[in-house]
Amino acid sequence: MSRKPARLWTLFAMALLLAWSAAAESAVKKHVEHAKAALLKKDLKTAGRDLRSVGGDLGKAARNSPAAAKEGLESSAREMKVLAGDVGKGTVADAKRIDDASGRAYHALARERFVTATGAWAKKETKATGRALKEAADHLEDGAAVAGKEVGDSAKEVARGTRDVSAKLIQGSGWTAEEIGRGMNSFGKELANLGKRVGSKF
Repeated sequence: MSRKPARLWTLFAMALLLAWSAAAESAVKKHVEHAKAALLKKDLKTAGRDLRSVGGDLGKAARNSPAAAKEGLESSAREMKVLAGDVGKGTVADAKRIDDASGRAYHALARERFVTATGAWAKKETKATGRALKEAADHLEDGAAVAGKEVGDSAKEVARGTRDVSAKLIQGSGWTAEEIGRGMNSFGKELANLGKRVGSKF
C-alpha cells in the first residue's frame, strides 16, 4: 500500500473515532436526563437501564482516552453501574444521587477532552485542539448545571470564553498563542473547581 492511501485511511479512521466519541458523550447527557425523568415517575426499570447505558458509554470513552484521563472515566463508569443496580432495587429515593454521580461523570468527560486538547496543542494541531476544547466546555457546563449555582455562574463564563477560543482555532485564524494559553489556564482552574464541588477524586 502506498503512503497516500495509508494516510487517507488513517485520517478516515481518526474521523470515525472522533465522530463516535462525540456521539457517545452526547448520549451520556440524554440517558442521564431520561433516567431522572423515569425515576420521578417511579419507572425504576427504565431509570436503571438508562444509567447502565451511561456506565457503558463512559467505559467505552475510557478505552479510547489518554492515560491521564482514563481512571476518572473508569471510576464514573463503575459508579453509574452500581447506581443503576440501586435504582432497580428501589433504594434510591430521589434524583440527587443521579445528579451527584452525573456531576462526576461530566467532570470526567470534560477532563478527558481537556487532556486531549492539551496534547493536541503541544503537537500544534490547532483544529483538533479547538474541537476538543469545545467538547470540554460543553461537559464543564453540564457538570456545573448539576453542581449548583455557586459553580454554575463562573463555569458558564469560562465555558463561553473557551468556546470563543475553540472557534478561532477551528477556523484557523484570529488567535494568538498567549490567548490560547490564558484560555486553557482558566479552563483548567474551573475544571478543578468543578471537581472539588462534585467530589471527584481525579
